[in-house]
Amino acid sequence: MCGIAGYFGKKNIPKNIFYKAAKHLQLRGPDNTSFYFDYTKKNFTGLIHTRLSIIDLKKRSNQPFHYRDNVMIYNGEIYNYKELKDKLISKGYKFNTSSDTEVLLKGFDFWGIKAFSKFEGMWAVAIYNKKKNKIVISRDLFGEKPLYYFKNHSGIFFASNTNCLIDLIGEKKQINLNHIKRYLINGYKSLYKNNDTFFSGIKNFPKNNTTLIERELIYKKNPIWRPSIKIDQNITYKQAVDDIKEILINSVKHKMRSDVDLAFCLSGGVDSNSIVGIAQSVLNKKINAFSVINKDPRFEENKMIDIASRSYNLNHFKIFLNKKNFLENLEKQVILAGRPVYTISYYLQNFLMKQISDKGFKVSISGTGADEIFTGYYDHYNLYAKQIKNDKVYSKNISSFWNKYIKKYVRNPYLQNLKLYYKNKKFRDHIYLNNKLFSTYLHEDWKENFNEKYFTSDILKNRMLNELFHEAVPVILSEDDNNSMSYSVENRSPFLDIKLLNYTLNLPSKFYMQNGFAKSLLRDAMKDNVNNKILYNPRKVGFNASINENLDLKKNREYILSNDRIFQIIKKDKIEKLIKKKELSNSESKFLFNFLNTKIFLNNF
Repeated sequence: MCGIAGYFGKKNIPKNIFYKAAKHLQLRGPDNTSFYFDYTKKNFTGLIHTRLSIIDLKKRSNQPFHYRDNVMIYNGEIYNYKELKDKLISKGYKFNTSSDTEVLLKGFDFWGIKAFSKFEGMWAVAIYNKKKNKIVISRDLFGEKPLYYFKNHSGIFFASNTNCLIDLIGEKKQINLNHIKRYLINGYKSLYKNNDTFFSGIKNFPKNNTTLIERELIYKKNPIWRPSIKIDQNITYKQAVDDIKEILINSVKHKMRSDVDLAFCLSGGVDSNSIVGIAQSVLNKKINAFSVINKDPRFEENKMIDIASRSYNLNHFKIFLNKKNFLENLEKQVILAGRPVYTISYYLQNFLMKQISDKGFKVSISGTGADEIFTGYYDHYNLYAKQIKNDKVYSKNISSFWNKYIKKYVRNPYLQNLKLYYKNKKFRDHIYLNNKLFSTYLHEDWKENFNEKYFTSDILKNRMLNELFHEAVPVILSEDDNNSMSYSVENRSPFLDIKLLNYTLNLPSKFYMQNGFAKSLLRDAMKDNVNNKILYNPRKVGFNASINENLDLKKNREYILSNDRIFQIIKKDKIEKLIKKKELSNSESKFLFNFLNTKIFLNNF
């Protein structure tokens, strides 16, 4: 895991600009900082790399990394590098390091841009060819590693964070007010429907994409992966469960490849317990696990976490949430991220990553992606019910189970109707909940309707793919990376595995829920590795909190209502009424957290 930045174009940029910009990448790569400059061509190229040493800790694997005419800077991990290295050796390549970095560059030398479809991993990478004067920039399928860019007539600037990028560009960027309003009114699930950021002109480099940029600044884009959904109607449920277990074991095994110690993020849910269960009982690894303990009964998982802790041979650390200095801590996070924090869950997760770092770990492993691949949200029950409504057996099972075990936990009023999608399969009002109400808080009219990408006619799978690529997972990955890198820790996600995704997409949708249980494929695959009380617990908790728990609204009334730039966008009287309420709804709590984030962001940027 590292930090990268660079420029490719017609403008000669002084080296001291790069040296200044590199300071914003120091936490991402505290072990080494190096540069590359090429002023000899018609185009100028400047590259920055800061290294967090994870695989092959020796100086020989520092970057920028050179091979023949190519110079590379790279942030991420190629998990199948050992297997690819063997293939390249058979083709005559020799290696001077034991790193995945050398495999990536020599793999690119041999296969060209096709190499990126062979890599299993996460990456943001730039490869400059000195002889041909062109640069290739690539970002992994799921967008696990961040990369921001700014393009103008002179060339392209790119960096692992926006603070670094703005310094590299050399001019202050205007706030993207439309994205601010999107965040305030529609919430976090609206933020990655396109490649916008909170700064005008600065974009997220597209995930699942490799772009070739030639000296004339001609951009040629190439997708790494395209979904191919061909349902295997002959496969049995048991065979699917067995195959998924094998794929998951291989994914966890590969994602544990490291020359430093690993930490596991452990909740009371099936996702993180599946990863820990595989690592401990299948791979026979000693587990260092970290858990956040929440006292709010709506989000409390301590009982299940204790069961998990007793089930494995863990070196277990519990983190109890500290509610002091909320505003001061939030401001630090916003400034370091160069944007608002997306949800209060990730304000809290920051403290988890600090503890992992304080204990000396440089890699954390989490369960991101399982909800979107195996069905993990409450609306998946509604979608599933619609998808299998004509199957009398499955339809009856899901209805009776949902009414008995699930409905009592569902807070979203729309989702309390299991047959929500029977009449209108395009219904999505529950996703931007109460956005019409919150839009009345704005001084100016603003509206942006919900939209989603079409992948398949299967209503459940299409929703899950949108969550995976455009709604939930991009937010989680951005926050996971930002929080972990704030403390020089690399985060890995074993469920984000291309083999696993391709396999599950081609299974019949009826397999997703058996006997009423969501994530049945994962639960049944892990029946020998995870405690049954965790495995078959129907309650979904999630890592969450309310704003009231963390901030006394009355005591901080003066700060909340102080005359800042935010009130050029939001009506002050609406906020004043909101903080007077004795109890906030879930959506009001989320809005108020977003409001405070925006206030801090505008005051600092």
